[in-house]
Amino acid sequence: MARNKCLEIARGEFICFLDADDFYYDNHALDNIYDGIKKHNLSVGCGLMLKNVEGKVIQAPFFRNYVKEGKEVIVNFKDYQYDGYFVCYMMSRKLIVENNIGFPDLRRFQDPPFLVQCLDIAQRFVIIPTEFYYCNINNKKRFTDPKVVNDMLKGLKWQLEFAINHSYQHLTEVVTNRLNDISYASHIINALSEDNFQALDLLMDINRLLSNEKIKLDILRFMISEIRNIDFNCKKVIYEFENEIPRNSRIILYGAGKKGMELFSAITEMKNFEVIGWVDKYKRGQYYFGRTVVGIDKITAFSFDYILIAIQSPSVAESVKNELRDIGIPSDKMILYHQVKG
Repeated sequence: MARNKCLEIARGEFICFLDADDFYYDNHALDNIYDGIKKHNLSVGCGLMLKNVEGKVIQAPFFRNYVKEGKEVIVNFKDYQYDGYFVCYMMSRKLIVENNIGFPDLRRFQDPPFLVQCLDIAQRFVIIPTEFYYCNINNKKRFTDPKVVNDMLKGLKWQLEFAINHSYQHLTEVVTNRLNDISYASHIINALSEDNFQALDLLMDINRLLSNEKIKLDILRFMISEIRNIDFNCKKVIYEFENEIPRNSRIILYGAGKKGMELFSAITEMKNFEVIGWVDKYKRGQYYFGRTVVGIDKITAFSFDYILIAIQSPSVAESVKNELRDIGIPSDKMILYHQVKG
């Protein structure tokens, strides 16, 4: 793959990776990280990340917790055990070459296996409190190709085996939580819906690994529910909607959590209404079931009949309702899931 070829060609003392649509925010960040690594006689260092999400710049929280006082901090990987923010690191080329570390031949999730190998061998790394990597989240491509989903599962399986074999309990939990996250589940379900049995085999392999560690893989239970469409309550609620709103109404679904996923799946299957937009202020930019979730500020761009607030908590749902009123959405256009359900 391209990154392995780059490693072969590279001749510098240290290696960093920069995606084509991102950039380094601070002109002195590379120097700052390099100086920190050399100062402490280490092989790996990292800086902070800024994220551009639909034009809004957000400080990525990870690493910042370690440098709250504005001072560089040396971290032991055995205490750290996390595999994210690969692009924020600067790594010794000598460490990579001498230990024959490379990227697995995957189209998705190839970075975490590379990173944990480097951090495992380096043992320690320094975090420099400098704004380093500027990531354009809204420009990142979402993956829908079942083969790419398979590669993601292969990468997760590799990471899980590595964590278990090296007794990294927290890293095992990190990978498990990632698998159980609804955003990963939607991609896997899409792959299975196209008769992608390799994805199911990989998921079962992962489940066996976790069973040996006495850890549950909740995603399997969720997937069975989604694939078989057995959520009777969701379908019952949709039938109840017909007492309040006409069939074929144009609906905006607010909420991309578990209940939002279930309702979207049921509405799509039953075809009572048309979902023209999916909104969640905390998950905007995420891609589920072929749809991109947008922020609350995009609602007025849609021509809709009703907004279905797919949130189970009455207090949270009421809070969302108030936010929608603040941007001019009339109350009679809002339907609250928990009220219909009740």
